[in-house]
Amino acid sequence: MNRFSPSIFKFSAFCSIVIVLTCITFANSQAQTGPDNKGRSAIQMLSDTEATFTISNILHKNKDLGEHAFVNVTTINGIVLLVGSVGNASEKKWVEGVAEDHQNVRKVVDELKVEKARNVLEIGKDKLVQVSVKHRISSELKEYSPHIHIIVHRKIVYLMGVVTPDIAEMASEIARTTRNVERVVKIFEIKESES
Repeated sequence: MNRFSPSIFKFSAFCSIVIVLTCITFANSQAQTGPDNKGRSAIQMLSDTEATFTISNILHKNKDLGEHAFVNVTTINGIVLLVGSVGNASEKKWVEGVAEDHQNVRKVVDELKVEKARNVLEIGKDKLVQVSVKHRISSELKEYSPHIHIIVHRKIVYLMGVVTPDIAEMASEIARTTRNVERVVKIFEIKESES
């Protein structure tokens, strides 16, 4: 017996449509003049959200991905970061191809590994590292911290966002010196320094 009734799926679809329409309304009202907390225009934010949702949905629907497949998709300013685990090299290539084929994607950073997916304890440790890095960046970079998106997988910290060179270096150093961080990968879009 199926635990989920068709009405739950209809409700989820309805909520998705409401969210998309709300984002479109917001994007139109902002008309590319109101940047979000990652330094992106409202139109770019909507485009990034749509790319992440579409790519993730395609991956989720593919029943051929093995039991070891767990892929986190993050899109900031048209750059897609793929982090996680897949069962083999052909799955890795297919996932990267799905991301590259999306019309709103400018670049794909493929950090997928052919390995067993993380267990609950490893996920919890990564969440603790993420919280520690976010707290330190918020405390030390104050008003610049909302421009930085932090993803953690197997103690590797991925930093994304649209920032100045100085902020990129400071954020990287903060992440690098945070306890239990093994490596920092910068995927920043660098903008001109603010005067």
